[in-house]
Amino acid sequence: MQATHSLGCIEIGGILMAVKGIDVSKYNGAVDWTQVRSAGIKFAMIRAGMGNTAAQEDPWFRRHMDGALAAGLDVGCYWMNYYRTVEEARKEARAFLEVIAPYKGRISYPLSSDYEGDSIRYAKQCGYAPTPHTVTEQTVAFLETLEEAGWYVVCYTNQDFYKNWFIRDRMAPYDVWLADWGNNNQGFDVTPRYPCGLHQTSSNGSIAGVSGRVDIDLAYKDYPSIIKNNGLNGISGSASPAPTPEPAPAPVERTYTVVRGDTLSGIAARYGTTYQALAAYNGIANPNLIHVGQVIRIPGAGQEATSAIGVGSKVRVKQGAKDYDKGRTLSSAVYTGVYDVIQIKGDRAVIGKGQAVTAALSLNHLDLA
Repeated sequence: MQATHSLGCIEIGGILMAVKGIDVSKYNGAVDWTQVRSAGIKFAMIRAGMGNTAAQEDPWFRRHMDGALAAGLDVGCYWMNYYRTVEEARKEARAFLEVIAPYKGRISYPLSSDYEGDSIRYAKQCGYAPTPHTVTEQTVAFLETLEEAGWYVVCYTNQDFYKNWFIRDRMAPYDVWLADWGNNNQGFDVTPRYPCGLHQTSSNGSIAGVSGRVDIDLAYKDYPSIIKNNGLNGISGSASPAPTPEPAPAPVERTYTVVRGDTLSGIAARYGTTYQALAAYNGIANPNLIHVGQVIRIPGAGQEATSAIGVGSKVRVKQGAKDYDKGRTLSSAVYTGVYDVIQIKGDRAVIGKGQAVTAALSLNHLDLA
């Protein structure tokens, strides 16, 4: 099974494989979660609250969380957004984190933003003039704050906001939770019209254990495995015992011949070492001065982890890698994808899907896929 990250969906033999879920808030009231589980529902996205203080916690949040977890469902959480500035977005994220803190380590689905029509109306009532740029930057700030705290995040959106409000290039690193209902009377049998990892297929669902109508969803990614394997949401990775390591081979010295455009730091990064170590090993007095044709000796302990990576290579991003130019933490979704190398200059590599840029990273932070 291989996740097709460019589509945000899991495909097996070209067929979308989906897991059924629901999303609930105070408006759904009491839920019999055992009946929900028996109806074939595997996960729930539960509203934690809204606004910029923890005092605005959804009054049913804890009851829904406790009930869903006790019934054996996977859970994720979302926060209704009313931010009008980047700083307010960060403040809302911190309030969200405060509310869900007691459940850290037990939330196996993503955290989600929820900025929609009511959010726009509120901002305008307060004298603000939202634009696609401001809405996008505020939402990125909200999601980044959650990511920096170690959580996997997604962006809830509908077709209107997907097309007209969120700038796709800026939002590309994030999975989408797409509200695309068809005629809103098809149950789970709706094909999403845009790429998404989560798909809200109807607001008119009927599920045993829930009184009245309920939002129903499909997940096209194995979020519990992704989150666990990457150590996110406070959930540790696999506890399987590590295999007994084989004896390391004897170190073998390598050599590298300098070509135009090379730097000693770039060569060092390709071989998993530092320019200071190479300078000392080769007796180079000035690390900034090397010349075309010069043979650089590489210590045997250095392994050529990235020398096979070139333009067009398929690569994965190492956990903990940061943006080469800005030093920013990357979206958690970036670590789960396979990317094309678009450009290499020294130890700086630009990666993306086709020619759509995702990030610039050090070559030392990439592995061949």
